[in-house]
Amino acid sequence: MVGLVRALCGRTARNRHHGQCGEPGLGPIRLLLTESARLYGLPDSRSFAAQQFIERLLDPDEVAAMLVWLAGPPGAGITGADLAVDGGLSV
Repeated sequence: MVGLVRALCGRTARNRHHGQCGEPGLGPIRLLLTESARLYGLPDSRSFAAQQFIERLLDPDEVAAMLVWLAGPPGAGITGADLAVDGGLSV
């Protein structure tokens, strides 16, 4: 996905179109985490919070706020980026 977005950005940046990849981390996908916890024999999805530097799951509103910021005027100078909003999981 990142490669596709970057290729598109290279073709459309002159027209003031920009694109990014936003990686939401573990928080917003609660149903997937609940099922994963069950498969691994963990008590619940909150067990995955320990894998993140901030030691909590992200709220979907946190991810949405970043995407809104990125799509607005403050994000106008950013193009082709791969931004992880994941509480430090990808570090």
